[in-house]
Amino acid sequence: METLVRTFSHVSLAAPSENLHLKCIKFYNALGFRTIKQTNHSTESNNPDVWVQLFSRQIHAANFSQGLTLRITLKSDFEKTEFNQKDFENEINLKNEKLLLIPEVSQDGADPDINAFASFSDADISAISSVLRSLDNPFIIVKHYTSKKEERAKTLLTYDPLGNLIAFNDYPAPFSGQAPSKPPINSIAAQTLGQEFTRSLPLRRGTINLEEHLPMASAWSIVNNPSDLTAAGKNIGILTSGGDSSGMNAAVRAICRVSLQRQCTPFAIYEGYQGLVDGGNMIRKMGWEDVRGILSMGGTNIGTARCLPFRTREGRLSAAENMIKNGIDALVVCGGDGSLTGGDLLRSEWTGLVEELIATERVTEEEAAGLRNHLTIVGLVGSIDNDMAATDITIGAYSSLHRICESLDSLTSTAMSHQRAFVVEVMGRHCGWQEFI
Repeated sequence: METLVRTFSHVSLAAPSENLHLKCIKFYNALGFRTIKQTNHSTESNNPDVWVQLFSRQIHAANFSQGLTLRITLKSDFEKTEFNQKDFENEINLKNEKLLLIPEVSQDGADPDINAFASFSDADISAISSVLRSLDNPFIIVKHYTSKKEERAKTLLTYDPLGNLIAFNDYPAPFSGQAPSKPPINSIAAQTLGQEFTRSLPLRRGTINLEEHLPMASAWSIVNNPSDLTAAGKNIGILTSGGDSSGMNAAVRAICRVSLQRQCTPFAIYEGYQGLVDGGNMIRKMGWEDVRGILSMGGTNIGTARCLPFRTREGRLSAAENMIKNGIDALVVCGGDGSLTGGDLLRSEWTGLVEELIATERVTEEEAAGLRNHLTIVGLVGSIDNDMAATDITIGAYSSLHRICESLDSLTSTAMSHQRAFVVEVMGRHCGWQEFI
């Protein structure tokens, strides 16, 4: 039978009030869900839709998954009824009372999480218990025993602020094929282990401002101090420059999504170095969905352009200023010889550029803190010429070779019909790889 649905997107949770909306975000943040996106459909509301995601950190495991995405939103106008906070609280309290009546011992074969809204496996029950105590959220732990009275597993049951039953199991998912074992350190609650859930971590600039409402941020929260790169993760700028080549979109997509998984923040720099010089709306933060659907597209969706101003020191000063204003401390450049040479020049001048920007008061000492002495540059050779030494293949080389072969095959019929020889000129610069292959 043909597959009708190919990809799982997300689960939506609709809160009936702004208070419960914030409380729900706090609950899932504390459990290790990372805020990856916010969308505000109304200028009158201060509570946008918030997208949170639990990434799998077993990135090399055979059963790797992209994690669970939740969309936490306020109920839309047509869904709203007259909301009574007291009645809602009574309903939640009743659910919690029934929860605490569940037997704490389960014989082999019993399944206490059968009616749960969501069940998580390989969870650190002890760490999750600490999180829920800090949130003053009721829960119960059910111990599973075999027929020989031997403890084999545990399940923690709790309700989220919207009344959805959540189950955490300390054993692998039933379809994973793994034997039950102690949960690994990269399990759900281990992402928050060691944070103690007592200190308030402000969120990074540009993300949803929940500092006033979330006194206990999760380990996924990112600190606002750009000098604390270990805790915050890097802000990574991504640009494509020079001639376009097939595979640039795939490279941008890979950088964006791996950055998000590694707790870094990717920024798309549109129109190559020109966007870096112009700044403003040409530098935009990227989310998981921003690169959806571009894997098979040729060229580059974030644009490419040659930039004469970047060849001047004043142009590079503007580029450095815009990077500092956005907190960008790493730059990934995908392009050819000129593009990578420009990136290396920016790196070599970086300290002097920052000092000049501070001296001329274009940036402050605080803005430049942690970005003053070093700039991380990564170069990806986006060139159809395949002219990079010590590299097996450059981005776009095989695609261009495929197009050349297609064109030559098409010309063959004409050459045979007219009994003529054709001289075909292709690109390749000084390398000659395309011609000889």
